[in-house]
Amino acid sequence: MEKIQDVPSAKAAEPGLRVVMQELNKLNEQLDASYDSEEVDFQDSPRITKLVVEGIGEMQRLDMESLRVGKDPELRAALGEAWNLLPAKAMMEAQGESPPSP
Repeated sequence: MEKIQDVPSAKAAEPGLRVVMQELNKLNEQLDASYDSEEVDFQDSPRITKLVVEGIGEMQRLDMESLRVGKDPELRAALGEAWNLLPAKAMMEAQGESPPSP
C-alpha cells in the first residue's frame, strides 16, 4: 500500500492487493471457525503472543495506508474491487467519509 501514490500505481497494485485481501479474509473466516478461547496452550503462549503482536502491527499499518489511499477518490476508483475488500472502506463509510458501495 505504501507504493500507491498515484492512479497508475494504484491500478498496478490492484490485482495483487485483491488476491492478498481475499486470502486474508479466508484466513480470518477459518480462524473464526476454529478458535476456542477455552483451548489455550499456556506453554505456547509467549510464541503466540509475539505472533499476535506482529499481526496487530501489520494490520495497523494496512489500516493507516488504506485510509491514506482512501482519502483520494481517484485512488479508490483505481483500486477497484481491492478497495471494497480493505477494512478502511467500511471505516470510512461508517464515518461518512466515503460514498457507500452500490
